[in-house]
Amino acid sequence: MKPAICFSLLVLAFSCACAKQAAEEKFPYRWTYMSRSLNNDSHVEEVAEIAKICSEHGLNGILLSCGVDRLDIQSQDYKRRLREVKEICDGLGIEIIPSMFSIGYGGSVLAHDRNLAAGIPVKDALFVVKNGEARLVADPPVSIPNGGFERYKGENAVGFVSPKKFGEVIFRDWEIVKQGKSSLRFENFDKYPPEAANLGCRVAVQPNRLYRMSCWVKSEGMDPSRPFGSGNLRLQANA
Repeated sequence: MKPAICFSLLVLAFSCACAKQAAEEKFPYRWTYMSRSLNNDSHVEEVAEIAKICSEHGLNGILLSCGVDRLDIQSQDYKRRLREVKEICDGLGIEIIPSMFSIGYGGSVLAHDRNLAAGIPVKDALFVVKNGEARLVADPPVSIPNGGFERYKGENAVGFVSPKKFGEVIFRDWEIVKQGKSSLRFENFDKYPPEAANLGCRVAVQPNRLYRMSCWVKSEGMDPSRPFGSGNLRLQANA
């Protein structure tokens, strides 16, 4: 039986090799995507780890987003790290496909000149001159109703709505306040889905205006947050 077993294993290995070759011929571009700024040496190690995994699993390329579309203004340390990444990938037979001219938030374009950002049209803006200086004034004035969370109807903050009843995720807080007598406290995140902590209100605005929203937030025991993506706090305006 041993020769038969050996022969079977040989046929199986040959079949796997043929299947792998067929797959490589059918899918010549077997890439993965990776994004690193290369602003520190640890990013080189992370790219090297991904490149090694790619090499071991038959991938042959990495679509790499690392800021090469602003290469002319990058630091010498960045360029050194980029050369190290290229040498690592070359040694593993992994091609680097640089991600360039991406639109996104326009970071690379604005890194060269912030004035290249498209302006938002504003019509008939009101300026008030005082002491020889003209300052932009909101016209008409806009504010968030009950923005200090002082007025309530039962447990609900007047003018605000939430997917869940007040008192489940959002509570009136009498102890920690910025001004006035009360504020809103958010907790029990582990018992409810993320959208349960949404809080919204309607504000009338004027077309062709730019509005800036500000608020006071005190956090405690929160994980690190990112300004974009899945952050802990997000201010969002919907038309």
